Amino acid sequence: SELMPNLAKIARVAELRVEATGEDPISAIEDMARNIPSKEYRDLLMGYVSTLRSGGDVVHFLIRKTEVIFQGRTANMRIVGERLGMLMESYAATVMMISLVLYIIYIVSRALPSEYFSFPAEQFVIFAYLIMPLMAGMFIYLADISQPKYPFTDKRPFRAFLAGMPAGIIFMILFVMPFYAEPLRYIPPFSLTSDLIIQLRKLMGLDMGYEATIGLCLGFIVLFLPGAIAWEKYGKENISVLQGLTRFLRDLTETRKTGMSPEKCIRTLSDRDYGGFTKHLKLMSRQIGWGTSLRAIYRDFERRVHGWLARAGMFILIDSIDVGGGAPETLDTLTTFMEDLEEMERQKRATLRPLMLIPYMTAVMLVAVVVILVVFMKGLLQIARIYISIAEFVHMFLPPVVLVAVISGLVAGKIADGTLAGGFKHAIIMSAITLLAVWISGTMSAQFITLPTQYG
Repeated sequence: SELMPNLAKIARVAELRVEATGEDPISAIEDMARNIPSKEYRDLLMGYVSTLRSGGDVVHFLIRKTEVIFQGRTANMRIVGERLGMLMESYAATVMMISLVLYIIYIVSRALPSEYFSFPAEQFVIFAYLIMPLMAGMFIYLADISQPKYPFTDKRPFRAFLAGMPAGIIFMILFVMPFYAEPLRYIPPFSLTSDLIIQLRKLMGLDMGYEATIGLCLGFIVLFLPGAIAWEKYGKENISVLQGLTRFLRDLTETRKTGMSPEKCIRTLSDRDYGGFTKHLKLMSRQIGWGTSLRAIYRDFERRVHGWLARAGMFILIDSIDVGGGAPETLDTLTTFMEDLEEMERQKRATLRPLMLIPYMTAVMLVAVVVILVVFMKGLLQIARIYISIAEFVHMFLPPVVLVAVISGLVAGKIADGTLAGGFKHAIIMSAITLLAVWISGTMSAQFITLPTQYG
């Protein structure tokens, strides 16, 4: 039921109708299929029932119908890519334009205060620290509902992230909070941590006001590091297991055609290298030698493998051997479909991966533009003999940009890998890039963006 929850639910309904009311299985399937929300699955079941009643070739119908579904899914991936591309363009435009408008309005309202035009700091904080991150998070939700999904994903990266979250929160409290609550800077251990950030800011050649931004960038790196490491490890493992399983199924099909039993074929192929699937195959071979039932072998495989496609492929393999004897024709059909699934996953990754560059470019441009804008406005206001605290503006402007940049990293991971866990790595990269962009734009803009303050 965990592997295919909706299918299991529908099957239980049909089984209940047969056992409780005495209805024949074909009529029960037909009545149940009329209430299925999925048009593809409804058409599949209705066609299956019609083929059974007419005495047609059920196997040929199912194979052909599945091929049509795969072709439709492959074509749909291009549509999904175009839709997500438009979504990312909207994300970039929304984040860039709204952020710049808010910052410019706030700078002007602080530099030229007027009773008719004001933008209080409290309102700016609400927009910058709450509404903008929520808007960026909304695009994660839109990306989620726009992408095809499987019944479950690997939860291990999320567990690693939750396990490392206390360390990230403690780091944030120690290295960021002192710059928002000034009295903390004189109380140990906050005095030590704040001094470390100040020394790092001086080493980077930046003026006052960048401390909270530096602390936030480092804090997000610490926060997402465990989840990113887990995703890199387990994500590659799941892909390797799926690829190895697909190659194994092709070899199993060809070996089965020689007349050997499926169990003997599995034991014979256990000496070959199938990447991440090899260790699972060797254990399956030993379990078959011990006389373990195929169902027990699958339950053990299910506990050790966390990718849905690999679990589904192994479940169908075990079912075909246990129920149908593992006929070569059945294994060949299963292998073909697994190869099509793997190819579809590869095309999906190839289609969506280029789109993750948009959040990267958005975050880098936003950081650079905000820093340059603050430095430019400082020189411009000096000409007008209006003096403002540049440190105050930097301290208020840049931390929200870091938040948006990190959320952009999560968006990039969601787009590229189809799961939020894939964004942990991109959030770390985005934090590092943001810190680098702050350093470069802060030092370079101070050197190259200068305005004359005197007239000769």
